[in-house]
Amino acid sequence: MIPPAAKRVRVDYDFKDDSQDSEVDMLELKAGDILTVLEESEEEGGWWRGRTANGKEGFFPITYCSVIEEEPTKASPPPPPVPSEDPKNSDDALIPPVGRMGSNSVSAVSTNAISINALSANGPSPQSDKKSLIVNAPILGVTSDSFTNSRDGLISSNPNVASLTPASRPPKPPTYNKASISILRKKGIGAHRRQASMEALLRAKESKTPKRGDRKARSPQIDKKDVMKSIIDKGYVSKKAGYTILDDKVKIPTQFFIWAHNMAIIASLFCLVLGFCALAWGAIDDKWGLNHGILGTYSVALGIYIVLFEKFFGTERQASALPKRGFMYFILGFPLFFTYPTVLAGIFVWITASVHCVSAFYEEEIKAPRKRKKAKAAPIRRENKTRERKSSFGNTYRPLMVIDGVELLEPEPTLWDNLKAWIIFLRNSSKLGEKVFLLVYIVLNVLFFLYAVVLWVNLNQELDEEDRISSAGPFAKGFGWTLDFNCALILIPVCRNLLSIMYDISSTKSFIGGCCGVLVTFIPLDRNIAFHKFVAYVMCLCAFGHMFFHFINYALRPDQTIDLFGIVPWYTGGFIMLCIFMIFSGAQLLVRRKQFEIFWYTHVFIFPLFFFTILIHGNGGWNPNFWKWFILPLLLYLTERFVTIRRARKEVSLVSATIMKPNVFSIELAKSGPFAMKPNNREPYSEGQYCFINCPQLSRFEWHPFTISSAPSDKTVTFHIRRSVPGSWTDKLQKFLMSLGTPNGGRIDYFHNEGAARKAGRVMGPGGLPLLKIDGPHSAPTQHITKYRQVMVVGAGIGVTPVASSCKSVVFHKWRTAVGKVFPHHGYFYWVCSHRDIDSFRWLIRLVKECQDEVSHQKSTAAWPQDRRFEFHIFITSVPKNAKNVMVQVPKHEDVSFWGRKVDDTKIEKKKGPFTEAQLYGVLKCPADLQQMGDVYVHRGRPNWKAEFQRVKEHHPKTTVGIAFCGNHFIAKDLKRYSMQFSNVEEDQLFRLHLENF
Repeated sequence: MIPPAAKRVRVDYDFKDDSQDSEVDMLELKAGDILTVLEESEEEGGWWRGRTANGKEGFFPITYCSVIEEEPTKASPPPPPVPSEDPKNSDDALIPPVGRMGSNSVSAVSTNAISINALSANGPSPQSDKKSLIVNAPILGVTSDSFTNSRDGLISSNPNVASLTPASRPPKPPTYNKASISILRKKGIGAHRRQASMEALLRAKESKTPKRGDRKARSPQIDKKDVMKSIIDKGYVSKKAGYTILDDKVKIPTQFFIWAHNMAIIASLFCLVLGFCALAWGAIDDKWGLNHGILGTYSVALGIYIVLFEKFFGTERQASALPKRGFMYFILGFPLFFTYPTVLAGIFVWITASVHCVSAFYEEEIKAPRKRKKAKAAPIRRENKTRERKSSFGNTYRPLMVIDGVELLEPEPTLWDNLKAWIIFLRNSSKLGEKVFLLVYIVLNVLFFLYAVVLWVNLNQELDEEDRISSAGPFAKGFGWTLDFNCALILIPVCRNLLSIMYDISSTKSFIGGCCGVLVTFIPLDRNIAFHKFVAYVMCLCAFGHMFFHFINYALRPDQTIDLFGIVPWYTGGFIMLCIFMIFSGAQLLVRRKQFEIFWYTHVFIFPLFFFTILIHGNGGWNPNFWKWFILPLLLYLTERFVTIRRARKEVSLVSATIMKPNVFSIELAKSGPFAMKPNNREPYSEGQYCFINCPQLSRFEWHPFTISSAPSDKTVTFHIRRSVPGSWTDKLQKFLMSLGTPNGGRIDYFHNEGAARKAGRVMGPGGLPLLKIDGPHSAPTQHITKYRQVMVVGAGIGVTPVASSCKSVVFHKWRTAVGKVFPHHGYFYWVCSHRDIDSFRWLIRLVKECQDEVSHQKSTAAWPQDRRFEFHIFITSVPKNAKNVMVQVPKHEDVSFWGRKVDDTKIEKKKGPFTEAQLYGVLKCPADLQQMGDVYVHRGRPNWKAEFQRVKEHHPKTTVGIAFCGNHFIAKDLKRYSMQFSNVEEDQLFRLHLENF
């Protein structure tokens, strides 16, 4: 504790200790009291010791108070909340309620509104004396006593009332229990009484018993989740969700456990394959047969055990510093080093154990991912009892007629009928070109494999009998040749700039554009990442086959194998498998989602070593075949890297940043550098395209992908970024941007000096490094919407950003300035959002409201086509049973930080839509089964995609509907299934799906 120098604090929140503990002197605080500080904690926050005006001394939470900078005599406590005398005459009058409400929605919005003006931490502002807090007491039937204090400000105890306070008000300290005491390390109350005070608080919290005769009373249970969350919010140490504990500070949350889980699965595959190799050695080798047989059996059994263990117990971890799994894998992997075939599997098991030890060092706590509940099957209709038979592709065969009770059926479908049905099925689903491309790829791999096997069988026959390798050798070479081909091919799908150029050329009407258009029809360029993954799995299969048959070949003809291939391939082959092990384990979906850095660094730093080792993987340190396949993809990839580096060197002018509550910020860039206009005055990017962003001030190697949220025709380029947990890259970026300027209502403007003039935009940061670097824009599925007259744009979770970009482009630019035909002419937009994420997308609520205003205004003019349709559907999932409708009215100076910046900055008086942001926000917080607000439809629960496709098909028969989706793979499967089901080439009805999964 540090003795202060005549410091005083003002109490901002009421505080009363209910522990009734005589060992600890806790002060009872009232809002507005002035305390004299006697001792203050060395740590930021915590418990200080002070004296009240009546002379009572004790401890109090400093986070309930604010330090008085000026003279104590000039300070005045903040005024208490005062109900408004006349809400109608208030400057913050209630917003009119929404028209038609559902039974579970905002049925009486006008009775559930409160308006709160900001109070600074140091006292009221001159304007806040009149209306520091306006509560509609006459309407709600509540008084100021109905409001209590919370960490986020004043919250109504009435379940139908919500509130809003500025972020400047200090939050409450956390509640203490056993977990928080151990985490806080007993800090903040003074060394001489720290232990007794914390133990007394703990006993008081846990020793409360129900009063005699009160059967319903229960001992209060302290929720560990709430304690951990509050501790994290206050900057204390936490072990929740894998937060790293170092020097009593919250570091970046780590997810090494998930990486180790993937490693264990891959290590089990090596145990199985190499275990069978050891069994084969045991059956061949007379001297070491018993050892190889025993250890081979152990390796196979260990592989099966690891798979089962990781399946049932490998996805969860409790916060503990004891590396139990690390010790287990170290012990289980030790016997694998006693035979040559299983040494590599032992190395991988030990690497897995090491990563588990790292996870234990950071005391990670991981919960198993939730499994998606299966949708209930539609009820079976029993009225149609006619027996039907179906082919493999859904063709229904009904009886031709019924004579004397005997059904005369169509003949059974032949192979040719099934083939025709399959082709029609692919045409209907717009997947014919993709399947043809995939078929050509598989045929090429099979031909390369067979050619290599036949070639080496002939070469082996030409050798003398004592120099020949075994019959397993040609198969090893066949897998090796196929592996070389795929290792070279895997670079092409990640040449993003090359794919973007092909997209741009295919959209032109030139001869080359037509050729590229035909090529794009058969090569699914928007599925480049999916093809990259598929090639990677083929590589893995070929690598295992190459390794297995070489081990068998060596067991049969060891001397001849060494003489023909040398000893170098054995070492380089082991290192190649190590690279595959590291890259594959770090590239899985959960690792990319939870800790993108693992995926990024394993790819960036290991893949050059991987390709270099393949080049020297051969007799004499040279692979005679790989370089032939590798030279063209290498040139393309080097060109890609050259273009990327050149783009990254272009100056990026940062115009502004907007900090939005609770965890979102946006950056605004000037249309210069990588976003300069293209020739012929074409826009620099299309709807929904994305860029990789790098901040050299944070890291020169980390590039993170973000979708452009602005429309191509906007004056500037914006990115909406969701801030992740404390210590993450996005959190550091937000803090860095905030350090460069002072927020003004949530917005930070950046300037640079040109001579004596001060102009908007800033390029360079501290230390002479650029503020940001941009690689992009790159192609995305949403850019295809301009090819169709009818579009369905779907976004889920963080994939909603392309929906925002597309909606702004269509409503504010294409439809506003359209002359003649416009693509698209009809727009159906879908947003699927979890209830817990609504506050993170309040900026999208403002966008939806402004789009509705613009559509309402266009409908009032003569230029609006009568047949044009605009619909915006919002599906709220995981709605809690106790969800309440809320209504907030935000002060003007908090408008941007709460709702985000406005999209339409024109000053023209326009016709408004039938709702406001606050009303839509309230409906989303407690949605009905279906509620219409103008052209916006709010649904409760998951989408019924079958009904949506049926409705769109009825509105637009015999047309082609473009579907663009960005989101999770569950929704992608549904969209894929129904786009196939509702497409029919014979009826000229097609649903073309362009999707992007993450």
